[in-house]
Amino acid sequence: LDVDVLFDLWAAVEAHLNEDNKLSIAQQEFEYLTRRQERVAKVERWRSVTGIHELKDQRQLTIVKHLWEVRENLAKDKDVAPGRLIPDGSIIAAVRANPKSRSELSSLRSFTGRASRTYIDDWWNAIQKGQTTLDLVELRPKSTGIPNHRNWPSKFPEANARFLWIKKLLVELSVEIQIPVENIVSPDTVKAICFEPPQLELLSITDYLLAKGVRHWQCELVAEHFLFALGQITPPKVEEEPKA
Repeated sequence: LDVDVLFDLWAAVEAHLNEDNKLSIAQQEFEYLTRRQERVAKVERWRSVTGIHELKDQRQLTIVKHLWEVRENLAKDKDVAPGRLIPDGSIIAAVRANPKSRSELSSLRSFTGRASRTYIDDWWNAIQKGQTTLDLVELRPKSTGIPNHRNWPSKFPEANARFLWIKKLLVELSVEIQIPVENIVSPDTVKAICFEPPQLELLSITDYLLAKGVRHWQCELVAEHFLFALGQITPPKVEEEPKA
C-alpha cells in the first residue's frame, strides 16, 4: 500500500524543496530525465564476452570475434537472445579446444546451447575463418577518448592542475549549497572539460557544458568557477593540517 502515501510524500518533498529554494533545480532534473538519452554505441562489443580476459592470443581473440558475429546475426534473424543460442562459456570453450574439424567441434561437451548442434555448420565456418584469416584483431582495444586521469600528473600536468582546481572548487560549492559534488556536475564532464578545455570565455564554457547535457541550474553555479580553474596551470596548494 505504499502508493497510498505518494501524494502526501509529494507535498512534503515539494515543501522541503521550496524551503531550500531548490524546486526549480528539481523540476529541471525531472525534465532532463524525461528526455531520450542517446547512448554511444559500444566499440568492439565482442570483447564483452564473459571469460575473454583469460585469452592472451590474437588468433584466439579473432576466433571469438567471428563466433560472436555469427551468433549476433543468428540471434537477430531468429529474434532470440544471443546467449540462448550458445552461451559465452561455449564460445570460450570452443576457442580453447581449437577443434580441427566440424565433427570434433560437435563432440565437445563444453560446446552447449539450444543451437550448438542445429547451426553447427555456421559455428564451424566461423571458427575456420578465425583460424585462417590474416586480419587478426588487436590484443587490447585501441584507446579512445580521454586517458585515465590517474596518469595525468606525470603525462598531462596542466590538465591535472585544472582538474584539481575544479575538484577543490566543487567541494567548497557542495558544502555551501548542500548538494553532492557528483550532482553538481558529473565526473565525466569535469574530466572532459579539463582535458580539452574550450576557450577561456564564460559563454564558450557555458555552451560547452550545455552541449554535454549539463542543466542550466548547474551552469549558473559552476561556469564562473570553471572559467577561473581552467586558466590555472599549477595545482592548488594543499593546506597542511595543524600539528597537535
